[in-house]
Amino acid sequence: LGMLSHYSGDSAMPYHAVSDFNGWATEQGGIHFYFENDCLHALEPGLGVAVLKTAISKGPEWLKEWNAAGATTPNGMIALTMNVFFDSASHVKDVARIDREKVMIKPSVKATQKFAERKPPARACEAFRPLLVERIAKASVLTSFLWRRSLPKSVEFDEKATLQFSDIEKGAA
Repeated sequence: LGMLSHYSGDSAMPYHAVSDFNGWATEQGGIHFYFENDCLHALEPGLGVAVLKTAISKGPEWLKEWNAAGATTPNGMIALTMNVFFDSASHVKDVARIDREKVMIKPSVKATQKFAERKPPARACEAFRPLLVERIAKASVLTSFLWRRSLPKSVEFDEKATLQFSDIEKGAA
């Protein structure tokens, strides 16, 4: 379940959905790490509250857009996840634009793979907040959907602090 959460969450991050995973080709080296790590840390506390509110309000709409109703088999769940990847790839240009206009001070040099120079996250990441909230909320909605379909029906979380393998009955899925 931990691996499922990691990889389904990654599918909602724009730079996980393209071959130029860290902006080297656009002279924006390090953009993936800045957006996904530095800004995440800089925008907390408070980011999680906005993510939850967005996931709850927009989740049903997103699941419909991603054709979650068709995700009743492993192939259907793969197709659902691919829909999220395609959605993520469509936002690479948005992250790159915000980076160029509001965050980056000096571009990277293509052949060197040195990071571009950027403003400190505490000063610059606010520009990414709406997009980061949406991406993490989408990751949460997808992960929740896949998780609920991956757990055996016999797992009951009521009044439990942890989940043990002994809680899962063989063949109960």
